[in-house]
Amino acid sequence: MTHAAKEMKGEVVDCAGDRVMAVFWLPFGNRSITPIHNAILCAFWMQTIVSRALNPVLQNLSLPSLGCGIGIDYGTVVVARVGIRNRNKMVFLGDAANWAAMLESYAEIGQTVLSNYVYKNRPQYMTPSHSWIFHPWPEHQNPLYYASGCVFSNDFPPK
Repeated sequence: MTHAAKEMKGEVVDCAGDRVMAVFWLPFGNRSITPIHNAILCAFWMQTIVSRALNPVLQNLSLPSLGCGIGIDYGTVVVARVGIRNRNKMVFLGDAANWAAMLESYAEIGQTVLSNYVYKNRPQYMTPSHSWIFHPWPEHQNPLYYASGCVFSNDFPPK
């Protein structure tokens, strides 16, 4: 997943258990949506790596398959180094980091969940006519999140 993030101009900054946090940043004040496009592409590449590369190998070894859910939000965060002595790490403080983690917790296996802002600023080619299918979440109290189970593959439309 670190390689996927780096290829999309991001960086994995934290791993906790089975979670990975990648960031795609710009200097403060630069409101370009390029990091949104990079984060979305990274998410779908991560889903594809799991489904098309890792799971076939695991299956051949008679091991259980993997699955991941991903959450993406965009906004300003404060980066701080916390801890004491030689036991410190970087943390990301702010709504965008918190919402991305919350969206990830809602994501089902194989889903990428986007905040409303990310959805509205997604790449222009991500439309139903190009097999990108996004579903608002009517079952959740806040309808500002969109879920997609898309991966890069050659078997579209989805079955």
